[in-house]
Amino acid sequence: MTLRGAVEEAYKTEKIDQIYGMRNGLEGLLGKGIISLHENMKAITKSSEQPGAILGRSRYSPSEKEFKEILQFLEEENIEIFCYIGGNGSSRTVAELHRRSVAAGKNIRLFVHIPKTIDNDLSGTDRLEAYQLGKKAVRYALEGYSGGNGWIEPNF
Repeated sequence: MTLRGAVEEAYKTEKIDQIYGMRNGLEGLLGKGIISLHENMKAITKSSEQPGAILGRSRYSPSEKEFKEILQFLEEENIEIFCYIGGNGSSRTVAELHRRSVAAGKNIRLFVHIPKTIDNDLSGTDRLEAYQLGKKAVRYALEGYSGGNGWIEPNF
């Protein structure tokens, strides 16, 4: 549901023309397990009727070398906005990707953490259903995005 809300909200803006998903998180990105979510919108919509994450899940923490590989991949594929759904670990990963991107002078302009946790340990996530949370996080990110290189942690 979080993914569906985020994707539907992203497609409402003219700032985004293509959305990709990573199978099993960063492990999927590192293994080139990237899929077009536009081509799979029907499956994403249907996924809200079943439990689990349609793209899989991950608790993977990238190594120094892998952080560089991730940023290189994003730049090579001309991906300007990187959104990552997850809990505290995902938030730290997004912040670290942003920090490294700025330090390396990469062209990835915006990093967004979309909170989703079963632990209810992220402020505000206990009051929003997953679909609305995904939509709201993307909307806040895109409304607050004015160009340049940024990191957004939505404050609900």
